[in-house]
Amino acid sequence: PLMQRTRTKLAALAAATSLLLPLQTVLASKSFGVKRSFPLHATAFIGDGFPPSCSTYLFRGTNQHESKMSRKFSEMALSNDKHVKKEASLFLSNLINNLQGDYDNYHQTRSDRLLGLTPGEGGGHEHIHATIMRISNPKTSTSKKLIEIDGSFPLENKMLAAYYFDGMPNRIFRFRMYEFDIFDGTDSKIPKSGFDGDFQPLVRTKLYTLNPALETQLRAISTEPELWPDAVREHMKKETKGSRNVKDSDFFVELPGCDILWSRQPDIERHSYLTEDELEISSHGIGDNKSHDEDVDQRSYHACMINPNGTIVDSQSLLPGIKLRIQDELSLIIGNTDGHAFKNSTVLYINDRGYNSVTNDFVYGNQRGVPYKMNKVSMFVSRASVCEEEAPYQRQILNETLSWTLGEKYRTSEEYIHLMEQIGGTTTRFNK
Repeated sequence: PLMQRTRTKLAALAAATSLLLPLQTVLASKSFGVKRSFPLHATAFIGDGFPPSCSTYLFRGTNQHESKMSRKFSEMALSNDKHVKKEASLFLSNLINNLQGDYDNYHQTRSDRLLGLTPGEGGGHEHIHATIMRISNPKTSTSKKLIEIDGSFPLENKMLAAYYFDGMPNRIFRFRMYEFDIFDGTDSKIPKSGFDGDFQPLVRTKLYTLNPALETQLRAISTEPELWPDAVREHMKKETKGSRNVKDSDFFVELPGCDILWSRQPDIERHSYLTEDELEISSHGIGDNKSHDEDVDQRSYHACMINPNGTIVDSQSLLPGIKLRIQDELSLIIGNTDGHAFKNSTVLYINDRGYNSVTNDFVYGNQRGVPYKMNKVSMFVSRASVCEEEAPYQRQILNETLSWTLGEKYRTSEEYIHLMEQIGGTTTRFNK
């Protein structure tokens, strides 16, 4: 009788699971006490959500009925795995497409000064600009061409990011390479309690520094990021002299422990800076009548560092020889153009801050805990037809009120002086 009841329960469970497969981990965690950082497969759902004896019995295949059931679950797990990978792949592609471009927080800085808030201990923000540019080149979009040009180190899903103060692209204070890939949820280094139930990572970003020779070359063309993809390729070809034994460490050095995880939904605690309107966008980012397969209307992307308590790193420029504890959260909120509240106002929030790892003194970031609110200034679009002499991308200005932050060719010296006077002049000693 016990065996018969068990079989009956398992048959009912099989039917129910076929309906539950598309649901995210949040449902499983609330209903069955399962805590995972990625959507579950049918096999994992059974194995983790029920006693070991139950899952062992299900997949043991001791008779024909059980073997058929086992095969059914395996087929469902494979189907769900394809759905998950497709969803994550779409999320990854759209994240990169939306993230690339220029961002600037001048409007936030101006508001700070009107409130009497100055940078640092004064509780205000420095004036910061970010340029984020994909390295992949539309002229070499096929896998075959990527291999021919880049050897064993393909550059798809990789981006360069340069940060500078006070509208001075020739004075970059941070240059990074970001590598994006689909997150499979198997990393044992991720704290099990690091995120709330709604934050379900789909994409991981690894952070890298650039080798000195490559960074020097890119800094020389800092005002023309459209040229960066070809410059990286030419540098790689020159340094390897045609060798196919290219290693990423030859050009980029990983920053260990600084990985970022991206999700559709924010972590309510770590992304508490979001407004109610922005949280609403996160909740209904893809529309009521669309599935995640139709990801074109995804309007929010949220990221956290893997370790919620921060990561210890060596200070590379601010305090040489000192170790810093760094923490970071990000949110990309996509504006729309249909006349609603967020018209033409795509925003990137960067809640980056660093502390002396020994004294816990504040080193950088906003001391009131308010993230840098970066309005999108431009995006990079592929040229319709690209000649060998032309850059593969061109800048398309999205916000004319901030185009002057892109460099000298976008402003007059008089305009620059006037706008900087509105925020009290240069905002960091880096530029004094």
